[in-house]
Amino acid sequence: MALVYALIVSERVHRTTAVLLGTVLVLGSGGMDMPALVTKIDWHALTFLGGLFVVGGALEKWGVLQGAANALGGLAGGNVAVLVLLLRGSSAFLSMILDSVPLAAAMVPIVRGLAAQAGVPVAALAWPLALGTDVGGSATPIGSSPNVVGLAVAEKAGVHVSWREYLATALPATLLALGVSSALLLLRFR
Repeated sequence: MALVYALIVSERVHRTTAVLLGTVLVLGSGGMDMPALVTKIDWHALTFLGGLFVVGGALEKWGVLQGAANALGGLAGGNVAVLVLLLRGSSAFLSMILDSVPLAAAMVPIVRGLAAQAGVPVAALAWPLALGTDVGGSATPIGSSPNVVGLAVAEKAGVHVSWREYLATALPATLLALGVSSALLLLRFR
């Protein structure tokens, strides 16, 4: 594991390659028995996440995300600070109902286009996208892969967390984090 993390942090190889290398090393060393490993996979969580990725891909393919980005650009009216806040807010909201990973991936080319249109560096819009999807995804049980997996593990252990219970705890914390991230983004990219 230390080797995998060292490769990821050093960025000498792509993180996917590092994780696959670690998987091959564990399986090749006999550290895990393949049939036993397969029984430990939470197929419900895995298929649910796959479905969220499909929904995100469909929204991208149908042009829904591009349309939303064009609307954001129009609403901002050339004001970069407004565009930063709109992108952060909309990506946070969308990641509450879609998994944050496919949403962020689908939005990258759109952010590049918005940055070119606004005449700002891509970083000025990549940060609001990253913070919006990351923080926003923590608000709901389906907003991020760790939420889905963590709640599936809890359910297997006999602990059910309802949407209402989850939102009562996570939503206030998410809104606070979004407020702080907005202030930091405005300081950085005004």
